[in-house]
Amino acid sequence: MISGNNITLISKDGVIGGEHAINIDSNGDVNLQASGDIWVHELNGDLALAGAHSSAGNVIISTANGAILDAIIEDVGASDEQLSELDD
Repeated sequence: MISGNNITLISKDGVIGGEHAINIDSNGDVNLQASGDIWVHELNGDLALAGAHSSAGNVIISTANGAILDAIIEDVGASDEQLSELDD
């Protein structure tokens, strides 16, 4: 398990996760980048996703008991009213 405030995982020539998901316990933004597949599972609460990119693989992100949030919008602190204006 990987735990921390802001978590960045980079695999320049491979995968993140492999045959099983990498378990994380994040308390801040999560950034993921790999050339192959990415498979990450948040163990506790919400996962604030700042970015996930795979140049040639699949991306699977899950949580045990929370939501996957857009960390960029969360960091800006946009209100519900401001977010609804973006949808218009």
